[in-house]
Amino acid sequence: MILSHKYKCIMVNIPKTGGSSFMNLFYNLDPDAKKSSSKVNGNEPPYGHMPASVIRSRVGDKIYDEYFKFTFIRNPYDWFKSYYLHRLNHSVFDETYPVKFLVDPNDTLPLPIEGEITADHFIRCYSMGKYWLNQTGDTINNIHTRIGNFSQLGWIDDEVDYIGLFDDLNGGLEFIKNKLGLPAWAQLPHVNKAYRNDTYLNSDVMQLISIIFKDDIQFYNKKI
Repeated sequence: MILSHKYKCIMVNIPKTGGSSFMNLFYNLDPDAKKSSSKVNGNEPPYGHMPASVIRSRVGDKIYDEYFKFTFIRNPYDWFKSYYLHRLNHSVFDETYPVKFLVDPNDTLPLPIEGEITADHFIRCYSMGKYWLNQTGDTINNIHTRIGNFSQLGWIDDEVDYIGLFDDLNGGLEFIKNKLGLPAWAQLPHVNKAYRNDTYLNSDVMQLISIIFKDDIQFYNKKI
C-alpha cells in the first residue's frame, strides 16, 4: 500500500494492477511516503499487498476516513495470468512452509507447458495465493497457518473513494492528479512487468476462473 501524508491519500495495492508504478511515482513526489508506507506495510508477507480493512486497522479510523483512498482492478483472466508469470520469478517459499510441495525444486511454480497454463498450474498458484496473501488477516498466532481469500475484490473490503481500471492507468492517473493536486508533469513509470504474449490460459483454466472469480468478473464488466 501507499500512504502519503503530503497528498493525504492511500493506495490499496492489489498485486499486478499497477501498484509498483504508482509506488515509484509517489515516492518521487513525496519521499516521506516511502517511510510512512514501509512503517505500515511491515517486513513480512504480503509485503504491502494488504486489504483495505487491514490498512484501516494499521493507520487508524481518522486517517483512513479523511484520506483519499484509491485502487485499480484488471480483467480477471489477464490478472491471473500476470500473477502466475510474476510468481515464476518471485517465490518466497522455503522448507518451513507447508505449501512447499506446490513449487518445483527451484522454489518456483512450474513453467507453462509450451506456453500453456494448465489447471494444475492454476490450482498450485491459487492455493499459494490464498496462503501467502492472507487477505483475511487471520494468522492464528502463526504466519505459517495463514489462509485467505484470493481475488481482487478481497482487497476492497472497506470503503475506497476511487476504483480505476488497469486497462486505463493513465486515465486513472489524470483523475488522481486532479483530485490530489499532483504536478501536471507526473507520469507513471512502467515497472515489474510480467506479461508475455507466448503464454495462454487453456480452456480448463478459463472455466475455473469464470467460476472462482465470478464476482470479480461481474464487477470488472460493470466498470468497463
